[in-house]
Amino acid sequence: MEQTTMNNNLIPYKQTLTKFYTGETIMKAFEEIETKLLALKDKKISEIEKYQSNIESAEHALKIANEKLETAEEKADFVAYDKAKGDIWTARHAIEMYQKKIDKIKNTPLLNSAERDEVQKEVLKIADINRAEQFQKAKELLDKIKSISDSSIELKNNTNDILKQIGARSYTKDMVRGLWEQVSNVPMFNIVMREGEKNDR
Repeated sequence: MEQTTMNNNLIPYKQTLTKFYTGETIMKAFEEIETKLLALKDKKISEIEKYQSNIESAEHALKIANEKLETAEEKADFVAYDKAKGDIWTARHAIEMYQKKIDKIKNTPLLNSAERDEVQKEVLKIADINRAEQFQKAKELLDKIKSISDSSIELKNNTNDILKQIGARSYTKDMVRGLWEQVSNVPMFNIVMREGEKNDR
């Protein structure tokens, strides 16, 4: 694939990545990148198919040339023999050339190293920004659960205080506090709270 073609195709990446840094549009940014990468992949596939078709044509020509060579040899027709030899040489070298083109296309990355580094840098930047935003939102939800949990403890205590005074059975139903105790003890809890705290500052 020609390097200049890839450079031209890369230009929209930068425009795409700088347009969508936060919010719900993050998926649109990645979808546009995927679309452009898919277009480059499709271009490679199209070129490979073209050269593969050329190989098939050359192989057909080689088969015909070999048949003509045998006929010319049987008839001792030097002119026809010589032409068939030339056609065989041409067909074999055409197959070799087209195969080299296919191998080169397959071994050529979608982007050169500079383009790859640019796209990688921008994609990681988007991911980091949105990761921080997600941790902040997760912490906000956990803070709300903690607040509800505290209220549930107060509710249960107040309920049982009154029930105790009138000699009734204690209130033993599950409370939100139980959820908080489970959530706050999972391995990711402290990480979420720590990362979310960074973005509250």
